Amino acid sequence: MSIKTNALIVSVSINQPTKERTDRVVSDGVAVAHNAASDAGRFVKSLYPKHLMAPIDRLCSRARSFVRRDTYLWNRNEFLLPSTRFMEFAQDAGKIELEFEQAVTAFLNNWSNVMLEAQRELGSLFDADIYPSVEELKDQFSLKFLYRQVTDENDFRVQMQEDELDELRKLTADSMREQYADLAKAPLMALQETLDKLRTKLSEPDREIKDDNGVVVETKPAIFRDSTVNNVLDECQKIIDFGDSVLPTEYITFARELRSALPTPAQLRSGLSIKTQTCSQIVSWSDQITAMLSGDEPEPTNDNVVALPETGEDSNKDEFAPLEPDPSRSLMAEIDDMFADEFA
Repeated sequence: MSIKTNALIVSVSINQPTKERTDRVVSDGVAVAHNAASDAGRFVKSLYPKHLMAPIDRLCSRARSFVRRDTYLWNRNEFLLPSTRFMEFAQDAGKIELEFEQAVTAFLNNWSNVMLEAQRELGSLFDADIYPSVEELKDQFSLKFLYRQVTDENDFRVQMQEDELDELRKLTADSMREQYADLAKAPLMALQETLDKLRTKLSEPDREIKDDNGVVVETKPAIFRDSTVNNVLDECQKIIDFGDSVLPTEYITFARELRSALPTPAQLRSGLSIKTQTCSQIVSWSDQITAMLSGDEPEPTNDNVVALPETGEDSNKDEFAPLEPDPSRSLMAEIDDMFADEFA
């Protein structure tokens, strides 16, 4: 499996200034007032008004969620992305970086009001001397998405003794095997989680509408959102995008067949019968996933597909099915150029 040529490692680096500071004077005063040891506790004050930092904090959270969206965990704070999704990922990542820079600029341009609001919130605890200058503060903000190729034991281009090089290659190969073993489980576990959530939603009872006296006057179907189905399709598509050069062929086959057999949200809203059939099918799919995770030979998925009723225009299965990526690998040349200097 050529994981190097079909995937790359992405991460997000986020830095922000210290937002809190221990007030030793207040901490010691509280300890004395309560006859407590000096290290019994401490008082920590917020330096910046939280509502003014909120836009920046939201973008940091969004960046962390985004980097996990189309990837699988590779190492601590590093994620594996299919090469076919690189351009789209990089464009969206660039937008988040730009929005972060704009939010930081707006915060710093409003610095005088930030200090006034901090003084209002902290009262006598406010100390202007503990705050950095605007120039210093600006350098403490950063949000950057990072990209690098997957490294294996053949990538070392440094001058080393042969025995040292052999040992380094061995350690790298061992690490790669461990990381790949974890990677091989992640796609199926993520897919199984979305299937479980779909089954839970499909099994929810009808909602009871009650009047002011608590008497049931009407029943309505449980709320069912398209995203519950689309999340399953997205996990299938992610497996397909990695391809059988990275993941086992049976994963790709399973994802294709599941995506093809899964009813659309419109079909699932058409009646109780198809919901019941789909719940039964999900149990079968989950059993297949469990078998693949344990290394057992999975049952052929075609034998377990439930025949779904036609529902007119709503039976169009392509309504929510994402298009498969272009199998061309021409993008790899661009990625190779990007990392040309890494091992020069």
